[in-house]
Amino acid sequence: MTNIIIHERWYGQRGGNYYYIKEGNILRRIEKYAISKREAYKSSRGITVEYIVPVDRLRGKIIYEFSFSKQGYFSLQKCTVEAFLNPQYPDSPWIPNFALTQSIDVNELEGLMFEAEDPMLLKILRDIRENYTLMINEIKKYSELMGFDIAFGGHAELTRTFFNNIYEGLIRCMILQNDKARLKALEKPLAWTYQLWITMLACKSLGINNFLKEEYLSKPVWWIEQGKTRPAFIARAGIYYYTFFFEPQFHEGAHLVGMFTVRRVHVRPDIIVAKGHYESINSAKVDLLIECKTLPTEMWEEDIMSQIDDYIALYKPQTIMLVSLYKVEYSLKNKLIQRGIICIDEVTPGSVNVETFKRYIQRTLV
Repeated sequence: MTNIIIHERWYGQRGGNYYYIKEGNILRRIEKYAISKREAYKSSRGITVEYIVPVDRLRGKIIYEFSFSKQGYFSLQKCTVEAFLNPQYPDSPWIPNFALTQSIDVNELEGLMFEAEDPMLLKILRDIRENYTLMINEIKKYSELMGFDIAFGGHAELTRTFFNNIYEGLIRCMILQNDKARLKALEKPLAWTYQLWITMLACKSLGINNFLKEEYLSKPVWWIEQGKTRPAFIARAGIYYYTFFFEPQFHEGAHLVGMFTVRRVHVRPDIIVAKGHYESINSAKVDLLIECKTLPTEMWEEDIMSQIDDYIALYKPQTIMLVSLYKVEYSLKNKLIQRGIICIDEVTPGSVNVETFKRYIQRTLV
């Protein structure tokens, strides 16, 4: 029996590479074909995994290699098993023959699905198809209508990819080595997309006429970045101003507070709205704090009360609102309401609870 050697670098989206085999319209992990798997070596960036794969299991199949550069640039190649039978370097048989590999565009994968098993991941993938595509389209239409740009900074690179091309963003997460890693990668872009959509709904509820433009820019911008004191944007509805903050913190080292406590300290609420014109979260009177939840209740219920306590202590909001993509269990919802928290669940595109959310925004801020 003839075998080939394949190496994967489990470095995530900074230098990682991952192999998949096409089976009909399914993309299946290379390890499903391997007869052995071991950690070849380890570095500060992650581990390299070595697979021994029988040639007969791959004969006649397309092999896809998904790669990230150290800077996070994404590339995609395809080949057949012959590229490994005639490796580029005899001393490194896991490097396929360059002449037998082909660089392709991500659009060539259209119609193919990554094999997945985790029920939570499968649920989230359905939500991406049913809800997140609609959210992104609504945000883009509102941006065009109101004449502002959205600038993704800091750690928002993957969210930017999702926003510009949700298909490519999904691929960047789904190529990782297992369902746990995929779920972790999806968490932030989905959370920020939902927060953007909720922010847009709040603006619509307030009847925002325009967004203030910085002098050096040609048009208004929503600044989407984490842990800043400055606002994401300042909006106007008639004679009234509203300042919106996106995952702010009262100073840029505030997230280190938890190093000096026995538990994690939550310092970055998802959305803050202050009536008036403010240049910094440090000077703003917080009229509304919105916490957005994009995962089912069981994924966050244990933390939510301490999270709210931290936000109250740090930001002293007049009103706190929790908005959830999924249904919030009755007992938890009742507990939140007893604490004075407005809890609105199942807020999704086209749902009746969108109007409920808008009414609460108007009652709180108008």
